[in-house]
Amino acid sequence: MLPTLEDCQRELDSARESNAGLALCVSRDNDGRNPWVRMLIRPDGTSQRGSDVYASVTDCRNSL
Repeated sequence: MLPTLEDCQRELDSARESNAGLALCVSRDNDGRNPWVRMLIRPDGTSQRGSDVYASVTDCRNSL
């Protein structure tokens, strides 16, 4: 989903944690580029991608 380890670490650093799980932004097309969607990783290990699409990773991060 993210092309480099540094990209992955940057997104993990900007993730938001709640009782529902860990919310972070991922590239919708799994290429590490625009567009972006939110992803929720639940405590049980399952995940769900959001349906809202963001033109930039900054817009996505601001929505968390």
